[in-house]
Amino acid sequence: MSTSPLVSIIIPVYNSERFLKECFDSILFQSFKDFEVIIVDDGSTDSSLIIEEEYSKDLRFRVIKQENAGQGIARNRALDMAKGKYVTFLDADDAMKQDFLKETVSKIEGGKYDIVVTNYDFINEKSDFLYIHSNVKKDYVIDGYEALTEMWYDENVHIGPWAKLYKREVFEKERFKSCYCEDSDILERIFKKNQSILYISDSLFRYRIRNNADTWVFKPKTYEQIAVFDDMYMFAKKHYSDEMIKALEVKMISVWFHVFLQLPKDDKRVEELKKRIIENRKAVLKNKRIRKKTRIACLSSYLGFGFVRFLFGFARRTG
Repeated sequence: MSTSPLVSIIIPVYNSERFLKECFDSILFQSFKDFEVIIVDDGSTDSSLIIEEEYSKDLRFRVIKQENAGQGIARNRALDMAKGKYVTFLDADDAMKQDFLKETVSKIEGGKYDIVVTNYDFINEKSDFLYIHSNVKKDYVIDGYEALTEMWYDENVHIGPWAKLYKREVFEKERFKSCYCEDSDILERIFKKNQSILYISDSLFRYRIRNNADTWVFKPKTYEQIAVFDDMYMFAKKHYSDEMIKALEVKMISVWFHVFLQLPKDDKRVEELKKRIIENRKAVLKNKRIRKKTRIACLSSYLGFGFVRFLFGFARRTG
């Protein structure tokens, strides 16, 4: 009889002391109990490690310490140690709802699914509910290519390894890269290889929007997103359908705006991004599946990129 846990929960942690107890308690309060928790502390300098070690008194929790190397590398270390039949990821500032494991395990064991994706709530720094990610009311099954298309359109299937349950063999030959947008990269590789993905319309996860999130602060690695998506696009042009290519083009221009808004105004790469946006915005605007935020960015760029900075800067300041 196997003593291995059914689910491995992987949590990379870096300086997340404010939210760790809520995160860990959401695991302890799960209605499903057959799990292990692998916490990889990525060189935290606050009291995160103290909190982690307190929870590790529960033998289902393991704490691994490493020098700061990024959450992708932290997740890889945990994947190498995972014993569960299934794997899920949880960021240190997010939380599972009580039946997340019960529902996702039930679905993945009850059908021939490789991955189960769930709906989720957005919450703020105070853990207040903001809004639900998707208003879709029915579960449905799609293949990996359809999942990629939805992900690039920012529809129901979301970018991010969290709020998903995977068969462990999904990661047998796949690991996160050490790059800024490792989530987008690995999901592209995983989805195209796995052709049975269930989307659950019930919201079973809580994703936190942080005012000082790293995604709004420019770091040298931020620009790596451009090359990652360029590589994806080169592959897509040879192997994916026209609809998938259109979806990726929408996602790429969204990434270009995101990086543009973070770059210092005097950075030489700003002009390259402006050129890319100008050359592609007209075609992207013709796509009816473009999300509202990207449409606004494209339209506002016709009034000048200074106006784009002003508009989105104002939106961030006012919440």
